[in-house]
Amino acid sequence: MATTTRKAVDVDLSTDSELPPLPKVRGVTIKHIAGWPGHAVGDNGTVWSCIPLGRHVYRMAFARWRKLRCFKANGYKRVRLGGRKNRRDFYVHRLVLTTFIGPRADATETRHLDGNRTNNRLSNLAWGTASDNAVDRLRHGKAKNLRLSVKAVLDIRAVAPYQSRKQIARRYRVACNTINDVVARRTWTLV
Repeated sequence: MATTTRKAVDVDLSTDSELPPLPKVRGVTIKHIAGWPGHAVGDNGTVWSCIPLGRHVYRMAFARWRKLRCFKANGYKRVRLGGRKNRRDFYVHRLVLTTFIGPRADATETRHLDGNRTNNRLSNLAWGTASDNAVDRLRHGKAKNLRLSVKAVLDIRAVAPYQSRKQIARRYRVACNTINDVVARRTWTLV
């Protein structure tokens, strides 16, 4: 029985012509990730690679697109792109927005419109400012270290002309200065 030996070949992935055609998934648009040949991302938050696995790259003719596994970091999904030599971790939501919307502008960050950090669908993502994200956290009830809710702030402002600050502060178990700041809109300015 004759054995065949395969030689490792260097594969130049700088052009998309050497890559297999992008995978077709019903209802999902998939695009190449700029600067990372052999990798693609779908508008549903899936990340794909056609870089062959294993120690040796034989031929790109054997390469097929496969979904990459994501891992969580700080509650957000991340994925590792690259081959053996140049690996880098990326947040999936940034890959989706950069590929489909464009690069982020200065002083902007990613917004998850439904408040779910793992929902990386394009319809759920947008570039926004830090204050946009703060408003989203209030809307989703995910703001940290808050003694008052949005409903409580609205109630305080409604009853402030008719009740003393001390009575309101006692009802909500906060300091009188907190009530004064809410009424004067020094805090909770977004509500």
